Amino acid sequence: MFGIVHEWDDLKKQTKNHKRSVKELEESYNSISQGRLYAFQMDVTDDESVRKSREIVDRVLKQKNLVFHALVNNAGVRGNLFYDDFLILDDYKEVWDVNLCGVIRVTHAFRDLIKKSRGRIVICSSASTLFPTAGNGPYACSKFAVQSYCIII
Repeated sequence: MFGIVHEWDDLKKQTKNHKRSVKELEESYNSISQGRLYAFQMDVTDDESVRKSREIVDRVLKQKNLVFHALVNNAGVRGNLFYDDFLILDDYKEVWDVNLCGVIRVTHAFRDLIKKSRGRIVICSSASTLFPTAGNGPYACSKFAVQSYCIII
């Protein structure tokens, strides 16, 4: 069993709040995971971070003779909650880079492992696709796109 513990929510902005999180997760779950859980940080907006994360996974799988069974894409940010009249394109890009491009980037990096094991990809979207609101544009748009991506893969 192998677990990617967390794909960090917009790590560039949130790092100060999560510096202890990986260590805390390892300590909290070490007693129940019996060495089957491996925690690391991944910035889903950064190709190099995703590549390094894949290297970590490959190394652990090889060392422990394990198979990669599941990928959970759960990173997400809300972005600015204003009406579209008050937003600029960068407000959308920042949210899309995490919520949509991050999902695609990570899925592409790990899909050969999933195909090899006949495993599963879990992608978290949002109920905001059912009830979008005017002040939640970048987030709702990104999550609609995530649902479309799920359909095409």
